[in-house]
Amino acid sequence: MRTFRSAFLVAALATICSAGVARAQAIPFDIEVGYRFLTITGSEESYRSQVNEREGFLVRSLHVGQDGKSEGFPILDRLRIDGADLGAGPAGSLMLDAGLSGAYRLRASYRHYDVYSALTGFANPLGASVGQQTWDRTRNNIDVNLELLPGAVVTPLFGYTSNDMQGPGYSTTSLGGDEFQLAQDLRVHDQEIRVGAGFRAGPVSGEFLQGWRIFHETESLSFIGGKGDGNNPGPVLDKKLNLSSFTSSSVTDINAPTTSVFVRGFATDFVQLTGFYVKTISTGDDTASESSTGSLASFPIARFFTGLTETTSSRIDSTLWRAGARLEARLFEGVNVTGGFVRRHGTLAGQDLVTSLFTGTTTFTGFSLADIQTLLSANTSIERTEDVYDVQVAAKAFGPFGIRAGYSQIQQNVTVTPDPSEIVVPGGQGGNFDRKINRYEGALTFAQGGFFLAAEAAWDDANVAVLRTDYLTRKRERVRATWKGFGFVTLGATGLWIDQKNDTIGFTGSVTQYTGDVTITPVKMLRLHGAYGRMKADSTIPVRAPQDFTTFSSLNTEDGELLEAGLGLNFGKLAIDGFWTRFENVGTYAYRLYRGGARAGFDFSPRIGVIGEWAVDRYLDYQISSSSYRAERIGAYLKWRP
Repeated sequence: MRTFRSAFLVAALATICSAGVARAQAIPFDIEVGYRFLTITGSEESYRSQVNEREGFLVRSLHVGQDGKSEGFPILDRLRIDGADLGAGPAGSLMLDAGLSGAYRLRASYRHYDVYSALTGFANPLGASVGQQTWDRTRNNIDVNLELLPGAVVTPLFGYTSNDMQGPGYSTTSLGGDEFQLAQDLRVHDQEIRVGAGFRAGPVSGEFLQGWRIFHETESLSFIGGKGDGNNPGPVLDKKLNLSSFTSSSVTDINAPTTSVFVRGFATDFVQLTGFYVKTISTGDDTASESSTGSLASFPIARFFTGLTETTSSRIDSTLWRAGARLEARLFEGVNVTGGFVRRHGTLAGQDLVTSLFTGTTTFTGFSLADIQTLLSANTSIERTEDVYDVQVAAKAFGPFGIRAGYSQIQQNVTVTPDPSEIVVPGGQGGNFDRKINRYEGALTFAQGGFFLAAEAAWDDANVAVLRTDYLTRKRERVRATWKGFGFVTLGATGLWIDQKNDTIGFTGSVTQYTGDVTITPVKMLRLHGAYGRMKADSTIPVRAPQDFTTFSSLNTEDGELLEAGLGLNFGKLAIDGFWTRFENVGTYAYRLYRGGARAGFDFSPRIGVIGEWAVDRYLDYQISSSSYRAERIGAYLKWRP
């Protein structure tokens, strides 16, 4: 109902706009609107998690205006409105660009997202086809930017951004020796206000902007009837565990003012200098309360208990800033040199106070004891500084050849100050760490006639790894070639190779990808397209089993193959396009996905036309067969150009 209402309002607004456009007789307008039907066999949860194109009323596309000046309106001489997939689409958008020369320019956008996930996660203790942590969210984004006196010496700037997300879901909690699924309700409101000015004075220009970000989040978790037995079906110390009630609520508030300055200046016609500075100071508070009852166990206090009441109060303080300067110089025609320096600095300090009251406690042997209240207070801070130096030379003065070479160095310093109460393994959670990464990169291009070749490579070398996922060596190489010949054939091919290693702990990762595509247009009315791709990714890293602290290697292998074909026919008033793809992965998670469809449009006149669409998705899950599905969509749309 909501999607129908939003799409209907957009269509009504478009009709009103079209009437004004017709009177002005200056701005073009067209809309494509209709209805989409959907049939699904198999797992609707998998389909909505991957595609989520639903049945309903849909504004497929909307265009009002064009780039450049428009006449006939007293308060604007520029107007453009673009919309897409409003209504039953999972990701709709509407954008406005309007203005009056020398007076103002207004740019606004609205985006709507339906985010759904019911797929199994990495932790799936029950082997279910639907995960225990799922969500069904609706997100709306509004962004408005206004410039006054554009092109003047001083241009005032105003902006506003709003992000709203809400919806139900499911989550889990580890409590009393077991894990239980809970119902979740999440509401997030994130907004930012911006005020500033741009300036232009001869060879110097820049921008100053002050923003205020306000973030508010509420989350509620509640008990689900029938889920009280938890994920562990067996008893603990001969006692059956269960949960009979649970409620939890939390509120998070964050304020983050941000200041940014950008300046560009030309020292000569061949030398340009730029500099920037951005600083954000964030303060946040989080309060939460939880209450539960049941038959539960706690090994830290070595007791069974029947109830738990817990409150938490947390606060974070974070300061992030970055500043840098860059020089761009043209040594002579076709040869440019750029270089710069950037410093990023961040501090994060946090404190947390947790109060827990265990009621109805008994020893593991069955003796009744008094209630227990525990108190945990922790303070932790992290300070990180990163300096980046880079220089690059690009030359296009060697006939069909182009050459680029560069060097950069990243110097990182991280200081971690943990709270003593949080240390599990003494000496393992704090200290001062320094890391240096040298990067060498280069590129070569060749263009002659209808042939183009580009090859680029980057090699990273680090002296030490701070985190387990940090690399010591990494290389990335990419080649892309295209050829246009005979006036109707276009060939393309791409190769990508990425390798990274951390010999200190035995972490390795690699990605290899090949793609090729061909487009043939032997006659004006016919277009043929085909593509093939192959991707292989492998990684291994040692991990520790939590139940017995033994180590083993975590392996992940992905080996995918893509086939794609397309056909386009144009008979003047009738146009037909079709496509078919198949992607198969035989790696760690094996599956196969087919997608196909066709679109046909017929214009009765330059103003009126009809469009028909058909699409099918076939997903085969080889791990969990019940997650497979087949979805078919049929759409009928009216195209109108008043």
